[in-house]
Amino acid sequence: AFANQSNLSSITLPASVYTIGQYAFKKTGLTTLTFDDIDNSQLYEILIAAFQYTSLTSVILPDELQIIYDSAFEQSSLTDVSFNNIALSRLETIGAEAFRDTNIVTITIKQKTQMDIFSIYHI
Repeated sequence: AFANQSNLSSITLPASVYTIGQYAFKKTGLTTLTFDDIDNSQLYEILIAAFQYTSLTSVILPDELQIIYDSAFEQSSLTDVSFNNIALSRLETIGAEAFRDTNIVTITIKQKTQMDIFSIYHI
């Protein structure tokens, strides 16, 4: 959708977004990602490489999010990943290399979240 648009620095996604598509924001200048009405967000999945090579440093994800696919945030500038309300988080799966080569210092997920063994390597 917006891939390779280096002038895109900020986006606010509406609560009605169900899927963030494959390569949607790859290689953009994105530094800020927010969710309008995050408490009522319908976001279910973030597909492969959706935010790969972005300048995002921090993201608060909606509680409805259930799947983060392979390489979703790979080689982004992320240092912090959290959920709006971790007690309500529905995250079930984090794919291979989802956070590869990021600068993550903090990521908070529920204990029963299924992760690929290489989800967060090279951080």
